[in-house]
This record gives sequence, C-alpha cells and structure tokens, in this order.
Amino acid sequence: MDYYTDFRNRLVINPDGANGTNTFTFGNLSGKSYTHAAQIDATYPFLTNLTATAAFRFTDARTTYDGALRRRPLTSRYKGLLTLGYKTPLELWHFDLTGSLNGGGELYDHSRYPAYFQLQAQVTREFRRFSIYIGGENLTDYTIKNPIRGASDPWKESFDATQVWGPVNGAMGYVGIRLKFESF
Repeated sequence: MDYYTDFRNRLVINPDGANGTNTFTFGNLSGKSYTHAAQIDATYPFLTNLTATAAFRFTDARTTYDGALRRRPLTSRYKGLLTLGYKTPLELWHFDLTGSLNGGGELYDHSRYPAYFQLQAQVTREFRRFSIYIGGENLTDYTIKNPIRGASDPWKESFDATQVWGPVNGAMGYVGIRLKFESF
C-alpha cells in the first residue's frame, strides 16, 4: 500500500523561530509539505494455532522551513513489526509476542536519533464470562537518556523539552480482567 499526502494548508511549527535557535514560531505553510508512505504486511498461519504477522512501513515526510525543504522532525523513517500469536486447541489460552523496530529520524536541532527495538508480550486465559490477562511492554527496557535537555534548570536557554523521540519509561507489566457483557 502506498499513501501520498500533499499539504496545501498547514500549521508549521518552526524550531528556528524569529528569536533564533530553539525558539518556536507558528505559521502557515510557505512552500511544500508532504508525507509519502509505503507499507507492506503479511499474515501467515504457520501451524493450526500459530500465526505470524509481519509489517514494514517506510515514510518520507518533509516540510518547508525558512525556504528549505527538510525532513519533518521526530518522524521515524521506517518501522518494522513482527507478531507471533498462539492459541491452545480449545482457545482457552492466548499467547502473543510482538517485536517492533522503530527507525531513526531527525530532531528539531538537525541532529539525528537512532533506531531502537522494543518487545511486548501478553498471555490471556479465557473463561465463559471474562478473561484474565498479564503482559509487559518495552520488555527490552529501552529508554532514551536525558529526554528533556536542561531539565535541572527549566529557566535557562538550554532547557528543551521538544526533542523527545523515544520511550521515557522502561519495562512495565500489567494485569487485567476483561468482562464479556454479552455473556451475562
């Protein structure tokens, strides 16, 4: 699948505003702005109850800033996903494992951020009127270091909370109950 979006009217947040670097101005688009994305995905049943889904998306997103067309900040160039799902023969248990690769990109200050990998998992036990699940997110425990620049002194010019490009929370777990109202 290919998606093409060309913007004719758009609010542009310019990170190099009228007062210089790290000052933001807001204005209407003056020039080109577009997002072109191509995605491919496939699902395949490996065994009777084991299914794999894979997807990959490439994104080219650009906007004109001060007369120059450049990559849109904080927009990853690509994303890959692989999900494995298994259900026991009576479908009482569901096991899901998802790995995602988030591509690198550009920050507002023109520096780049790297690609990173994350892992999620969930186990679900089905009952007649409800299900119980347990899972975890960001099981690779990947976080960006110092997501807010100059956080110790928010009144200095070096303070910058606009460059957060990845996860700031480490691995986390959860437990839940899902009610099936149609069963009551």
